[in-house]
Amino acid sequence: MNGPEQNRLRPLTWIALTVAMVTCMGAVVLATGLAMGFLGGRALPAWSPLRYGVTALLTGVAYVVLEILWAPFGRALVDRDTATDPVWKRSLRLLSIFVVITGLVTTVECAFSVMGLHL
Repeated sequence: MNGPEQNRLRPLTWIALTVAMVTCMGAVVLATGLAMGFLGGRALPAWSPLRYGVTALLTGVAYVVLEILWAPFGRALVDRDTATDPVWKRSLRLLSIFVVITGLVTTVECAFSVMGLHL
């Protein structure tokens, strides 16, 4: 295909590839969460295949949004770390990353429990 048809398909191809990539990322996160729950003794949810797909897409979108929101914090906490910094400063940065991640996980778990969803 040459000409205008090729230019019209190109944005649709990029949109389809973006949705597929975000869904794949969400599927990995969702599968990890479901596997951890299954190994912890919880049963897998009795969802339809469509619900698993939509949940994977929404999980991927949430992952991308949180990654975008995390970027400024990660830059401030990690990028300025140099080998010449004192050990206490480097350790404090590492501790702050763990505190932020723990806070995010706790917030998501509380939000899911309030909505009646159990991961």
